[in-house]
Amino acid sequence: MGGNAILVKSDVRFDEECRRAVEETVKAFERIDILCNNAGVYYRNSVVDCTEEEWDLQVYIMLKGTFLMSKYTLPLMIEKGSGVIINISSACGLLGEDKGAAYCAAKGGVITLTKTMAKDHGQQGVRVNCICPGDTETPMLVEDAKLRGVTWEKYLKDSASRPLGRIGQPEDVAKAALFLASDDSSFISGAVFKLDGGGKKTY
Repeated sequence: MGGNAILVKSDVRFDEECRRAVEETVKAFERIDILCNNAGVYYRNSVVDCTEEEWDLQVYIMLKGTFLMSKYTLPLMIEKGSGVIINISSACGLLGEDKGAAYCAAKGGVITLTKTMAKDHGQQGVRVNCICPGDTETPMLVEDAKLRGVTWEKYLKDSASRPLGRIGQPEDVAKAALFLASDDSSFISGAVFKLDGGGKKTY
């Protein structure tokens, strides 16, 4: 679309890699106006079945990663008196989910971290909001269907039981993020947006 982009390969579990991602971005563009924290991983386990490694990976990537990327981006936004942070949580972080103990805990943490950052940094010109998608057609969801022992065809058919009659698409989440990044949402901060087509079918 005529713009410029860079790729900085990073692991958001680690302080030095998050710091480097921010530094490389500033080096390329001289500023950061928008941060979207969207890294995620999912292991389908209850508390009893979840290994410590699986717990740590999910909490570190989704919750600690959001903390670290925000930690190194916020000072830049505060310095210029403006900025937008969009955190991607999940409807599971609001409602819970069977056999999603660590995932739901991490995503729930992202929601409350969002609200806290919005309170801490609103007067410094930074808006912070959270999007909570329901089932969205991504490779992660295909894997979830396999783990549940449900065919992808049946998974999609069951999604028609939602009030809006379909499964979510990545574009649905992207459009919500674009709205929150734009001046059209200039009086919105600390908000949590649930994008799940009106509710999901449970197995």
